[in-house]
Amino acid sequence: METPWREWLKKAKIVYWLILGGLAFFVILIILATLGTLSWERIPEFAQGYCFLLIAGMLLQMIARRL
Repeated sequence: METPWREWLKKAKIVYWLILGGLAFFVILIILATLGTLSWERIPEFAQGYCFLLIAGMLLQMIARRL
């Protein structure tokens, strides 16, 4: 018998939501950079943080599928 958290982890679509959230986030960043509110040099910094979160999400998803 499986515990509820293991079942939730198996069905979680963490990477899917990270990808969609990241794409929406970058659209907002590009709009802000175009308007001049944010400098273009800061966007790669945000991209690096997003890639780290994406890798962490993929690892969590792989672990959850192995449970």
